Amino acid sequence: MPDFTVAEKNAFPVTAAIVDEAGTLIPLAQIVTLVATLYDRESGSILNGRNAQSVLNANGGTVDSAGNLTLTLVPADNAVLDAARAFELHVLLLEWTYASGAKANRLQKRIAVRNLRKVA
Repeated sequence: MPDFTVAEKNAFPVTAAIVDEAGTLIPLAQIVTLVATLYDRESGSILNGRNAQSVLNANGGTVDSAGNLTLTLVPADNAVLDAARAFELHVLLLEWTYASGAKANRLQKRIAVRNLRKVA
């Protein structure tokens, strides 16, 4: 089951809470790294070069002071790789470190991308 559905090649904001192992938001000042990997679930192909790409207030990612992330996926992030599929499942893997880099956590978001067939 996808977390989000988006039409092919549309920009789309993804939100996530950057939390510790107890589920508590990590304030921005305590986040050391935050990277995103975006890939097609079926083929494993990396999408739009987002392979362990920093999104800590960079590359379309914005983290507020409380630790809430908004990552704007651009049209190239939501391209359909296999024109034969009506929907394509993309996976956004978020990984972060905190506590001076001594601790880490991660989260996956599943994005169903609807093939619009005639999009150039």
